[in-house]
Amino acid sequence: MKRPILVAVTGYIIGIIWGLYFKFSIALLYVTIFIITVFFKLIIKIFKSKNFNKKRNFNIFSLSRYFRYIKLFLNLKVIILIMIFSILSNTIVIFKNEKYNSLYCDVDTAQIIGIISSFEKEGEYKNSYKIKVIEINGSQKQKNTYLYLNINKKYKFKYGDIVQVKGEFIEPDVEKNFGGFSYKNYLKTLNIYGTINASYAKLIKNRDTSKIEIIVNELKDKINKNAKVSLNEDIYPIYLGLVLGDTSQLDEKIKDQFRISNMSHILAVSGMHISYIIMGSSIILSRTLGKRKSKIMVIFILILYTLITGFSPSVVRASLMGIMVLLGSLLHRKNDIWNSIAISLFIILIYNPYLITSVSFQFSYAGTIGIILLNKNVLKILNKGKERKSKIKEIISICVSAQIFILPITIFHFNVLGIYFLLSNFLISFIIGPTIIICFLFLILFIFNIGIIKYIKIFLIIPIKFILFISNLSYLPMSKIYISTPNITQIILFYLVIIIINIIYSLKKKINPSASNLRVRYMLDAFKFKFREWKKNHPKNKYGIYLLIIILIFIWVNPFFKSDLKIHFVDVGQGDCCFIETPNRKTILIDGGGSEFGSFDVGKNTLIPYILDRGYTKLDYIFISHFDTDHVRSEY
Repeated sequence: MKRPILVAVTGYIIGIIWGLYFKFSIALLYVTIFIITVFFKLIIKIFKSKNFNKKRNFNIFSLSRYFRYIKLFLNLKVIILIMIFSILSNTIVIFKNEKYNSLYCDVDTAQIIGIISSFEKEGEYKNSYKIKVIEINGSQKQKNTYLYLNINKKYKFKYGDIVQVKGEFIEPDVEKNFGGFSYKNYLKTLNIYGTINASYAKLIKNRDTSKIEIIVNELKDKINKNAKVSLNEDIYPIYLGLVLGDTSQLDEKIKDQFRISNMSHILAVSGMHISYIIMGSSIILSRTLGKRKSKIMVIFILILYTLITGFSPSVVRASLMGIMVLLGSLLHRKNDIWNSIAISLFIILIYNPYLITSVSFQFSYAGTIGIILLNKNVLKILNKGKERKSKIKEIISICVSAQIFILPITIFHFNVLGIYFLLSNFLISFIIGPTIIICFLFLILFIFNIGIIKYIKIFLIIPIKFILFISNLSYLPMSKIYISTPNITQIILFYLVIIIINIIYSLKKKINPSASNLRVRYMLDAFKFKFREWKKNHPKNKYGIYLLIIILIFIWVNPFFKSDLKIHFVDVGQGDCCFIETPNRKTILIDGGGSEFGSFDVGKNTLIPYILDRGYTKLDYIFISHFDTDHVRSEY
């Protein structure tokens, strides 16, 4: 087994996904598969014993022939390892689900003793904190779980304080419509169980937590406050995104601009950020500490940086992979990129298995895997097979490779395809490197609160404003195309097709192919030869192929032309809305919901995503019963 860690983490992911979407243990599935396998092997054995004298001809479509290649990857050791780790992770997810459900069922009014685990976040009427539970209503059953605490502004707490609070427990909302946003699932990715609206609070003990935690969180708070004071309102949120991966302060309009222009990845800390930290720190430290000691020091800097950024998935992935490269160099071992990815995945998912549903997690790993798998072949295609280097082509190759793997995830979550992604990423590539370096230099200045910042901040503001300018590509005509939400089968099929095409291209272009590579080449050549021979000997059968293609296309598109009448009542809050699908696939919308209070746009945030999740990109008819704001108000 070449990469046991990669195999183990594959099993771990399978177990998590099974636990999230199925209510019974994956062990039952394996028992069922085992029984079916034994049964079929017995039947095949009986069948072979009756036909052992039968002459076997070469058959290009033989399933048993191609199954041999599958067995090269899925041997008994691999299968057992996948089963063990999938059962382990599935058990963990089931246990966590039960822990969540018991809290939701048992707690209504709660008296909690816990540790304040975040700094104060000011609201309009109340302040918010994150609290780590010690006990709820006298029980330690939910110990070490996290809750949001909303409390009157007269109460002031510091990070690490042990407090006693009493109030109403608010269970997070689930998705109200088909395919809608589930606040409960989102909070699970943050390891938070719900919210306490406290009516009473009492300080029990001051700052009873480790000094390291207090120092790290004070550093983060200091960076936030100094950056907010020093930078403009439009620059400060983008700076936090670029240097800390924190997009919580970003306006939704700016987020949309970055999303549509396919620039969201620069607001998530990636391998590029970590490479600049390693490179810059190594250059500065190696002159005073020497190469070996400077690498050890850089590892500690990366750990500190991960702590400051709050363990976001993209930061943890990039930092762990950077640390493993440095450790490999210290131990004189060659770093394996797939093992590095597997180890970082393992650590993140052991910490919180629900992070697998996080968009930033999926983007981070999909983009990285896309570059590793596709970059070389995309570059070969751009160079037309010639071994010549071009910086522009390398940039385009990396961009295309990452975007191909990110594409299904983007469409699944946002239903938007940005057609200017090549242009935006090409322009960004020339400025993002220097911008990240400048951001990190200012990070150090914000930690020490140096007064020189106000005189030199122009060097930070100019590149960030240029990035904002590039994001305005989202306002160009046809900058975004709405696409209906793909199902899981379509996403899996997309990745399978891309991976198969990539493998075949790699095998064809490989200069020194191995024996296995040659076998696959010969198999493909044999397939071509047999197909041409069959076409030559059976010229009339080409019409049969055409007929088969027409039948397959009809089967594929048939659901789009024939269905039952479906009437959906959409939850749009205060107002009313009804979405109708006719048997001829016509769509009718009756009212659209809305409210004159607040800034929430029902059309943009609820109705359009709902229609796209149902598989439609347009409406045929719209009927409005009357023009009250709760029936027809939307600014989108």
